[in-house]
Amino acid sequence: TGAITGTPTATSSATTYTVTVTDANSATATATFSLLVNGPVTATQAIASKTLTQNAMAASFTPVTGAGGTGAVTYAISPALPSGLSISSSTGAITGTPTATVTAATYTVTVTDVVNGTANATFSLTVNSATTATQAVASTTLTKNAAATAFTPVTGGGGTPPYVYSVSPALPAGLSISSSTGAITGTPTATSVATNYTVTVTDANGSVASAIFSLTVGNSVTATQI
Repeated sequence: TGAITGTPTATSSATTYTVTVTDANSATATATFSLLVNGPVTATQAIASKTLTQNAMAASFTPVTGAGGTGAVTYAISPALPSGLSISSSTGAITGTPTATVTAATYTVTVTDVVNGTANATFSLTVNSATTATQAVASTTLTKNAAATAFTPVTGGGGTPPYVYSVSPALPAGLSISSSTGAITGTPTATSVATNYTVTVTDANGSVASAIFSLTVGNSVTATQI
């Protein structure tokens, strides 16, 4: 039949082959064709593990890269990604905003070329719950020019640590908030009436939550000789 079958086990640059056809009376005819054998498809793990946060800013990462084979490669993943995420069949990029949590799970990305050559690689994905901010100190009163005992009015949880803490409006002069722990320290140098402050907690993936507390700074204690 002249059919060429089998599975090539070695690569080959484009080579011209001549096929000769001979009939029962030894009459012959020839024709040529070119054959190229490319290298196998490869799938390389580019990101071993990724941790996202539920409902946080959109993700964009490519855990597995494909190469080799014949023509453009396509990507598929198993099992299905968490809700809100999808994989590009043409680039392998995973994008979207996850709307559900998932414990660390292993996903297999399959790379396929135009002649159905395939290769696989895996990566691990975790989606943590949304960041929370919990009021730990409802209100506190300090004294002008007296060193404050460090206190943490709002604590962060959930999400993906580390957290970053910020406060609004600005604290009274002499006080500051630790961006890494949320602790407020210092010596207030100005009085302040009872004011509500909002502490915002931001996780490593940009997920935010906030809670408030009230702060008052009273006048310095005075002693008068009578």
